[in-house]
Amino acid sequence: MPPEAPPETSFEAASELLRHLRHRPADANDPRALAEKFGLPESLVAAVVAGARRPDPTPPTVLNRKLTLEGPRRAVKRVRESSKRFMARPIVYLTVTSGLGVGTVFLLQRMEPAKPVAILGPLSIYDYGTATAALLTLIVQGVLYYRRGMARYPAIGGLVMWLVVVFAWTLNVVFSGRNHSTFDILGPVFLVAMGGTFLATPYIAGGTVLALLGAYARTCRIDRQDEQMSRADLLDRYFDLQKRLEKGDTQQRVAEWLETSLPARIFRRGVWPVALVGNFAIESIELLASVIQKLTGAEGPTNLLGATLIVLQIGLFAGRLMLWITVGLFAGGVGRAIAVATGLAVTGYLLLCLPIPVIGSPGLGMVALASALFTMLISYVVVGFSALAADVQRHNARDRRLAGNDPALLMAEMLRIQWRLAEATSNVCVMVVDAAKSAQMKAEADPLTAEYSFREYQEWMAEIIAEFGGEVTATVGDGAIFEFSDCEAAFRAARRVHTDLDRFNREINRLATPFRLRIGMHIGEVVGDINEVQFTEVIDIAAHVQGAAPIGGIAVTAPVASCLVNEKFIPLADPIDNHPVLIAVESTE
Repeated sequence: MPPEAPPETSFEAASELLRHLRHRPADANDPRALAEKFGLPESLVAAVVAGARRPDPTPPTVLNRKLTLEGPRRAVKRVRESSKRFMARPIVYLTVTSGLGVGTVFLLQRMEPAKPVAILGPLSIYDYGTATAALLTLIVQGVLYYRRGMARYPAIGGLVMWLVVVFAWTLNVVFSGRNHSTFDILGPVFLVAMGGTFLATPYIAGGTVLALLGAYARTCRIDRQDEQMSRADLLDRYFDLQKRLEKGDTQQRVAEWLETSLPARIFRRGVWPVALVGNFAIESIELLASVIQKLTGAEGPTNLLGATLIVLQIGLFAGRLMLWITVGLFAGGVGRAIAVATGLAVTGYLLLCLPIPVIGSPGLGMVALASALFTMLISYVVVGFSALAADVQRHNARDRRLAGNDPALLMAEMLRIQWRLAEATSNVCVMVVDAAKSAQMKAEADPLTAEYSFREYQEWMAEIIAEFGGEVTATVGDGAIFEFSDCEAAFRAARRVHTDLDRFNREINRLATPFRLRIGMHIGEVVGDINEVQFTEVIDIAAHVQGAAPIGGIAVTAPVASCLVNEKFIPLADPIDNHPVLIAVESTE
């Protein structure tokens, strides 16, 4: 336990010792010299030095570095940066990952013995390794599709994967160690190519979905950032748009296919009627095909009519799929697209429930109902993703038009920003408080004492302001700006500050000089959130009025005084910023 300081130890000497060690910590290695210099007992100085945790200037050892997480964090950061640079070249990325994945799969297959040992069921470790390699390849490529958010990359990836698989299979056959004729080589390769074509379809579809989700997530992120823009950011953007509009460097606008394509022109007549007519045509042709099949007994591709009906069914399915996609693209939103898809499903099912010659009512029965519900769910997925794609396309088209300095869109964006900047207009009573001769108070005091006292001063004022419903707008070392919704609450808070100041100086302030305050108040209209408005006339006037207040007094403008009918004021001779200024007769409670 450190020894207590003897009675003769002076507070001034102890303070000087602490101040000296704060600026020169290396002197703590010689307690005897410190004791002689400041006239303190050596035992006291030694106890102070031993009890303090001095900063260790020595660099961390290799062992210390190993015990921290800095190494793994740096490694993870380097991996992320390298992957970003790698993904910046998508075709190279797809080629390398496809080659590694397919090569690993073929290598594991060639390494697998004739009778592998099964683990966890009938599959061997080579089978699990093959599945893992394939899954990791799909994952790393899916990450690229999601991050790039472009539908062309899944198509390119499908082609690259197809080429790599065919090439690897060809090499595997050629270098299998067996004598093969040209037909023996080309036959399996052709079958693999055909099978790869069918497998590429779900690969491209899944990659397209990931790309769409990534693009939509990026769109939502951009919209969210736009909503969270501060007032300063909005002003910067507004004048940037104004500069571009004044410059008049407009690029030739390229018409978007969502606006000029044939489906767009057709669906402008109305999504509901066009979709219902198209769906009715598809359902009617499908019912007619069922009637013909029932009358002729054509089952399967046994004859020309049966094959024709099968091709017709495939075409009708493709037509229904195209109708769903078109509805999603031109419905104007996911919700409306889902509503149209529901209407198509219901009207189509009701059509099947009508009594039709030869085939009766094919919609009656649980099987038909279950099939209709399943078809409706599929339509929801298709129209939903199509609507998301349309939303992303419209967002990208708008960005392209803005980048091309389209005058109409530049003006629309400027108007939107004006509305956002003007939507929060309110009358605010601003109180500005300043500590008189604060620079001298800090210069004559210990820096830590000044820091503590001014921090407590700010917290003390904030507590009083909060009691009267005010809020802190800004603080500086020697003053602060507060806002109130009405003048009476602000004036009562100002009087409470002056009233409680003596207690603060007596119980909390550690400086030798007491705090003495001036307070100025003004009320006016603020456009926007006052916490974000750094330059507003209300704050400027309140600050100027505060400068005219006497120490310990409250100065207000005439608009504030007119709200305080029960208070007495003495007017000043000269106005400030074209506003008459008055001094409160009673500045304390």
